[in-house]
Amino acid sequence: MAAQLHGEGRPGSLDHMPDERGHEPTPDQITEDALFDVYKPIDAPDGSALFNDFGDVRAYPECHVWTVVDGDEGGMYALAGLHYVNRVGYIVTELPWPDEQAEAVYMTEEEEDDDA
Repeated sequence: MAAQLHGEGRPGSLDHMPDERGHEPTPDQITEDALFDVYKPIDAPDGSALFNDFGDVRAYPECHVWTVVDGDEGGMYALAGLHYVNRVGYIVTELPWPDEQAEAVYMTEEEEDDDA
């Protein structure tokens, strides 16, 4: 289970609120919007926020790397650190994640269907 990423006094403290699309994270997660607003992803070589290759992120401190993965039941999640199973790509942020259990709802199953 992911650690709570909001709360007074923690780096990147956030209110537990739905993102701009109305998706509400569990108490253990933050939204994609909060990930971008608080941790500030840097641009990948192609200008997007998603790095596709491990070789592009290995020079960064691991505490600044999030792995975007396909969820077992749909949707995508950004998990703190380097992960390999169900990996879609990586996000590198200006600010480090608060702990290795950090998790953000990156894209819901409904959003994936809309993008298809």
